[in-house]
Amino acid sequence: MGIKFKCSNCNKDILLQSGKTGDMVQCNECKEVVAIPENAITFTTASRAESTGSGFRSGKIYFKNLKSGEVQTVNTCKWDWFLFLFSGLWGIPLLIKKLYVWGSIFFFLQLSYLYYYTQLSSVDSYGSYGSTPPAYSAYILSTIILFILIISLDVYFGLLGNKLLAVNYLENGWKILNKDDNEIKDAFKRWNLDNVFEEVKK
Repeated sequence: MGIKFKCSNCNKDILLQSGKTGDMVQCNECKEVVAIPENAITFTTASRAESTGSGFRSGKIYFKNLKSGEVQTVNTCKWDWFLFLFSGLWGIPLLIKKLYVWGSIFFFLQLSYLYYYTQLSSVDSYGSYGSTPPAYSAYILSTIILFILIISLDVYFGLLGNKLLAVNYLENGWKILNKDDNEIKDAFKRWNLDNVFEEVKK
């Protein structure tokens, strides 16, 4: 049974494959999260809603800040290429996603790595500019250690970054808008957060 109604924000049509009055969905046009109204029209051609594509996207958890109305998404996938490739980009993606501590850690590591790398470019193995070979070796060792640490954290976030994001949002009072999705339940189970999800469902 398909559902059709007007977005209360932009007045564009929203078509869904299923849902009930009061459910929160995201408009594809204006990206506002709105509730399914009581006067929503139902129809039997579910394929019509599927072909138009509206509501929440599959594979994503939608979190809403009840104070500001801001909406953020977290992927439910087992491996997140975006977090793996870009978390180490000065921590900016993590800061945008509200993981301020981890974002600051990545920023510090990148800054340290840049410092030691630039030192290597100004000091050669013969001790130019008054430096000694041991100092040069220390720069090399520090650069390698920082590089390995950054890559290790990138892998960690590729595997568990979405779990950290989800926990962080919930701890800060954000609400899951599409908590009835079985895919989300499976993700929380995979993250060993079954009890947390049961609390969210209440």
